[in-house]
Amino acid sequence: MPALREYLRTRVPSPNRVALLTAATPLVFLLFAGVEDTWAPEFDSGLRFRDNRELNIERGRGIFVEEKQAELTEGLVRLIQANSSKDDYIFSFAQRGSALYFLAARRNPTRFLWWRSVGISAEEREAVMTMIAARRAKLIIVQDVAATQEIQDFIGDNYDQIGAVADIAVYGLR
Repeated sequence: MPALREYLRTRVPSPNRVALLTAATPLVFLLFAGVEDTWAPEFDSGLRFRDNRELNIERGRGIFVEEKQAELTEGLVRLIQANSSKDDYIFSFAQRGSALYFLAARRNPTRFLWWRSVGISAEEREAVMTMIAARRAKLIIVQDVAATQEIQDFIGDNYDQIGAVADIAVYGLR
């Protein structure tokens, strides 16, 4: 850094030196932000590439995730595909299940990716519950947390749990 300062002091007139350093500040910030947000997350603490692997499902080709995420995703997709057909509707209450519509090649009977999507009104939430009571969705995906107990009780009137992967349960029509 002293060499750069000396170079600037001898080669760049004083008013231009300040302008040059002021102009360089955003570029330096962008460089550090780029390293922090794109390059660094791909390495573990020993500067080795993370062990991301490609999803082993048809629609997951080219998608690389950590091993734990791959096991969760592949397990849920297999469970969904084994218990429904491409024309069947599924609905995910679980936020982590929003990609399942695409990955399992199943249809969503609503316009929402998941239960707490932004902008859902009370009437629209009620319409989702009516859709479930009417047995329109073949499968319901629910993250098993205390906050969803009321939903799980409601689902239990028409659906039985057919499997789970980690903390996400899949319910199928009775």
